Amino acid sequence: MTPYENLRIVIWVFGIPTIIALTVRAAKKMRAIRQRHEELLAEEAANPKSSLQALSELYAEPKKQKR
Repeated sequence: MTPYENLRIVIWVFGIPTIIALTVRAAKKMRAIRQRHEELLAEEAANPKSSLQALSELYAEPKKQKR
């Protein structure tokens, strides 16, 4: 066998499964991110005025009034 054929075998044995594993892992992470995003959107819809938003409005600088 030539060195080129050996390299092809090594790539097939190690490279292809690694690429597949990384792709599956990325797909799982994307699914989890989308699910969390949907949960946050539902929570925001259920509670439009969250406590953090209320605190930020409470401590926000007052707007200057025009004279």
